[in-house]
Amino acid sequence: KQQFSKQNLELIQTNAQLGAQLRRTEAECERLMNQNVGLHAKLAELRTLAWTQQRRLAHQSTAQRHITSHATELVGSVQFRSTGEEQSDGVSSNESLI
Repeated sequence: KQQFSKQNLELIQTNAQLGAQLRRTEAECERLMNQNVGLHAKLAELRTLAWTQQRRLAHQSTAQRHITSHATELVGSVQFRSTGEEQSDGVSSNESLI
């Protein structure tokens, strides 16, 4: 009977230790699940931000190409007019020499 009581006491202590360990493990699992939910929300936010930034960059790239093309056209137009004026000036200079 004394040995049975001793074993019973040891089992009660072990059970209490395992119960405490189980509660700590459950609390840790809940903490990790909450952290996981928070990380998923942050990931969704970052994906949205990345998508928005990609759209902005694509728009900026398109705008930059348009501006560059327009600037190239303007430079060509200015060069053409400048070259035309020089030729006109050259002709009038030659005419004044005659």
